[in-house]
Amino acid sequence: MDKAHKVIAWFLIISVIIIAALYMISIREPSPGSCDVTAYSISASTGLNLSGTIIYYGDTCPHCKIVEDFIKSSSIDSKIEIVQKEVFENKTNQDEFLAVGKLCNLPQDYLGAVPMMYSENSCYLGDRDIICVLKEKAGVK
Repeated sequence: MDKAHKVIAWFLIISVIIIAALYMISIREPSPGSCDVTAYSISASTGLNLSGTIIYYGDTCPHCKIVEDFIKSSSIDSKIEIVQKEVFENKTNQDEFLAVGKLCNLPQDYLGAVPMMYSENSCYLGDRDIICVLKEKAGVK
């Protein structure tokens, strides 16, 4: 192998290592105590009587079960008031849930997705984001 091929080979090897390192840095877990969540904010008056922290869930939803288990195991509901509303079987809760999702300007594909949490004029989707926000609100690590 001549000198030009060796230089190119080393350049490619170093490039791959740098790209791999940058990728690993970009996917690392957030540091403890910090949440990297997506909040969908309500910017206008809701016309709904919303207050506190409301979690919309479905009885057969596995991600909802993760949130429920977290609330039970951490006793987080003794630290902050949480109202839980089932939306698969309860039409009144379902209508409110969809109205809140629209007010939060959720993307169309996320409208109707559970679990969803409303708190302080913002909506949060998914078990990971909801648990992270609940931990922050309750001061739990």
